[in-house]
Amino acid sequence: MAHTTASRLICQLAMVMVLAACVEGFSLASLSAALHASAPRPQTKMGAGSTMCTAPTMAPRRAVAKAAVLPTQGRTRRPNGYWKVYENVEAEILQLCDKLELNGVMPTEAQLRANSLSSLSDAMQKDMGGFAAVAAKLGLKCSKPRGFWKDFDNVVGELKAWMDSAHCTTLPTQAELRSAGRTDLISAMQQHGGMVAFAEHLGMPMAAPKGKRATGYSVRKQLEQHICEFVEEHGLEGVFPSNHLLTNWGRSDLVKGIERHGGAEHMAKKCGLAIRRAPAELVAVAQDLYEVAKQLGHPDVMPSLELLRSQGREDLASAVERHGGMHTAACMVGMKSSHATVTPRKATTAARPLSVAGGGGSGGARLAAAVSNAKRQLQTADRAARGASSRAVRAMYVSSSG
Repeated sequence: MAHTTASRLICQLAMVMVLAACVEGFSLASLSAALHASAPRPQTKMGAGSTMCTAPTMAPRRAVAKAAVLPTQGRTRRPNGYWKVYENVEAEILQLCDKLELNGVMPTEAQLRANSLSSLSDAMQKDMGGFAAVAAKLGLKCSKPRGFWKDFDNVVGELKAWMDSAHCTTLPTQAELRSAGRTDLISAMQQHGGMVAFAEHLGMPMAAPKGKRATGYSVRKQLEQHICEFVEEHGLEGVFPSNHLLTNWGRSDLVKGIERHGGAEHMAKKCGLAIRRAPAELVAVAQDLYEVAKQLGHPDVMPSLELLRSQGREDLASAVERHGGMHTAACMVGMKSSHATVTPRKATTAARPLSVAGGGGSGGARLAAAVSNAKRQLQTADRAARGASSRAVRAMYVSSSG
């Protein structure tokens, strides 16, 4: 009987030792609890008879919780000295790069700790010369020093290197850079004016997202610079360009940038430019309209929009369009509309000999009468137009003063 009990205890002890070798966190407390639970209970005699019964015992205590700790999911127990072997460090880093899709970039300390590799970070800093030394051995790009991205040339160099490796013929979009894990480039480019600034600096077209126009100007100073360049290029002379003018010239990116930074009023004040509104705007450009008409040989006729644009006066054409078109603007400034003229000046002078030559016959008389009647009609229309223009201008000033 004693021999059987001893052999049973030996077998149980062997099983417990095997379990202790396999399970992390096994302690003597769990071993004592297991032996106490599996040991045979002593038997005693009760009363005068020979009936055998078990002696009452206390219920066994539960094993302490810390004695049954299992390995956490995602963490692997590594043997002692594992991180001192360079091959192990190399394999772990490359595996993490593939997992995070870093594409040739050394993982940061924050990324290592987030993936339960703080021991790897400590080993590189203590035993292997730091992150930069390990990155150089593996051929990976290490994180940049403080202030690196504040230098515009550094950002351009990093962008060119990435574009060469990716064989890009256009400036990459933010989505492409983000999918490649280069959020550092995205942040740096936004600090230096956005995608538009880099596209202009590199002289490369922008790969705009499908159905959208790529816009930048996350920095207000960059937007101010482009607005001033547009004003100087189109001869606006201190006048803030309108949304209509910017859209006509294909600069919807500036329109969106202006809306992003507080609207036209705010940006005009920041740029030191004035916003002209009707009727003051049309009155201000009336003299320019007269000068252009005089250069074209018709000082009293409103030039057409095509003629204004051909003379490089897009500002005048836009002002005329904003005030109702050629006829309405002509009435406001006291000029004739080009639609009301019957013949150009040269054609009229060429037709005079014909009317004189034919003046002796009945056909010539009818022609002269028709010409005279047409002149009277034109004069009547001109007087009516001038009266309407004076009344319209007077009404505008009265309404504006009120």
